[in-house]
Amino acid sequence: MPEKFSGHFFKRWQQRMKIWLITKGLLSVIMTVCPPVVESDPKSLERQTLWRERDEIAKGMILLGLSNMLFDVCCTLHGTAKDLWDELDKKYNTEDHGLEKYIVSKFLRFDMKEGKSVLEQTQEFEFILHSIREADMELPEKFKVMAVIEKFPKSWEDFGMTLKHKMKKITWKSLMHSITVEEEHKKAGYIGPVEFQPKAHVITEGKQAHNSKNKQSPSFKPIKAKLKIAKKPKANRPCWNCGQMGHWAKLCPNKKAKAQSGGPQVNMVTGGTSSNGLRLEEQ
Repeated sequence: MPEKFSGHFFKRWQQRMKIWLITKGLLSVIMTVCPPVVESDPKSLERQTLWRERDEIAKGMILLGLSNMLFDVCCTLHGTAKDLWDELDKKYNTEDHGLEKYIVSKFLRFDMKEGKSVLEQTQEFEFILHSIREADMELPEKFKVMAVIEKFPKSWEDFGMTLKHKMKKITWKSLMHSITVEEEHKKAGYIGPVEFQPKAHVITEGKQAHNSKNKQSPSFKPIKAKLKIAKKPKANRPCWNCGQMGHWAKLCPNKKAKAQSGGPQVNMVTGGTSSNGLRLEEQ
């Protein structure tokens, strides 16, 4: 049994009631009139009796599909199930046209307010969109999504711009998911759109060198300085320690050996001026 008709959205209720009557095999009753009795056809009376029984059942089902207020009004009406069906269609199908204007006006004037859940307001707006669809005024999905974004409160303008420029393909499902996540982050105290929240890197004491080494930005390339050690010029005179060319006395390889032997050495040279013909030279 479809939901009870209360006077609004008659087309939706009418379609559901037709489906219900089809499952019961009674749709033909509201589409045809009572067959007459033909004297020359003895079975015509039997067919008429069967039709009236089915008509009573169909009429009862239609009445059960009405709200209590409409049931009290319609149960006193005389006639067949088809008469009741046509009367409801004549009265409420016409009123639906006036309701369409009201729904469109409600759609255009809807505006989200600060201090109220944006997710809940989006769900309210979704109900208006559903009413428009029921009135045979289907809107493209992308149009509905952009309409919601344009109705965001002022505190959500940055988030709305993020959705417009960063999402390649906006769907209703992805919009509802993004709104849910953004609202949770706002409740938690985050500032700015969820997609662009900066990531904080905490470096604990004692691990700074390790973290800074392994967590460098991919675009960062350390500069390696190339140091050149200046070469000292070679000695241009004999070493006064060993007399050989090519090094200075302080770098003489024989200096260590002399230091280990202890004390100065005495060299004999000819041509001295001492009394014994020797000249002492301390090196």
